[in-house]
Amino acid sequence: MKLLGLLVLVGLVFCPNVTASVAAADPDSCSQMSYTVWENTNYTGDGLHVCYNVNLPDLSKVTHTQAGICYAPFKAQDTWDDCINSVRSYLGSENHAVCLYVDRNYSTAHGWTILFAGGQLNFPIGTTMSDSISSIKWC
Repeated sequence: MKLLGLLVLVGLVFCPNVTASVAAADPDSCSQMSYTVWENTNYTGDGLHVCYNVNLPDLSKVTHTQAGICYAPFKAQDTWDDCINSVRSYLGSENHAVCLYVDRNYSTAHGWTILFAGGQLNFPIGTTMSDSISSIKWC
């Protein structure tokens, strides 16, 4: 496995029976813990808010929540695949984290990173993880 050295320390809490929100990025829409991804750096642009226990094995099947398309490096598209440049997690304990993978179905072949609760990551344009995330799960 290849860890890209992007660690933000804190944690997350259990929040059963919740689903991903396809509305605006709103951390208050989940009962306890969640994360939000954005198509741009600095937590701007289209945002997708995901509650605890919702895993996304293939972001090419998750459409954008606002009008417009993602200008990923190799193709223009209307899904979240290869279209994430910042992520922030909300609430919780250090027992849970969000794992972000370059490949679909949580494969670590081309890289992955982990974000602990209360943390945030910015993937500057041109870095390894910028516009590269294809699956996300709670870990």
